[in-house]
Amino acid sequence: MNDENQMCGSCEKDLGIPRIHHADVPALGVCCEECSGGVSVHDQVRALHEQARVDRADAAVAAIGTMVNDMAFGGDQEFAPGMMRMHRTNQQSAFGAMLSCVTAWGSLTDVQYDARNEWTVKQCRKIMEALDIKPGDRPR
Repeated sequence: MNDENQMCGSCEKDLGIPRIHHADVPALGVCCEECSGGVSVHDQVRALHEQARVDRADAAVAAIGTMVNDMAFGGDQEFAPGMMRMHRTNQQSAFGAMLSCVTAWGSLTDVQYDARNEWTVKQCRKIMEALDIKPGDRPR
């Protein structure tokens, strides 16, 4: 047994991979193939990373919802300058995420929006047309 290797979360068998020290992946969630019903360690780790990514996205959406509510009361003037202070690579990723939102809004059918977000949907369709983005495209 190697103290540096990841152990099965059920039977304590050495999995033969380095110990998982990633905050997003709970180490006890990984088991040997026998204890996991035949699922490879690689597939288990990939699934845990994917779930962590989804959880972070859900948390980010909740935080953005709170921020947007706050901006409705005058905080919107600080948002863009704050984004410009982010690391340049993160600015690129943030803009990609924003374009994904533009594509999602612009791709809504007429029954999927109402007067509360009609302006957003119509503006997003204009942006998509100007950038030659088709519904379902992943702009990046």
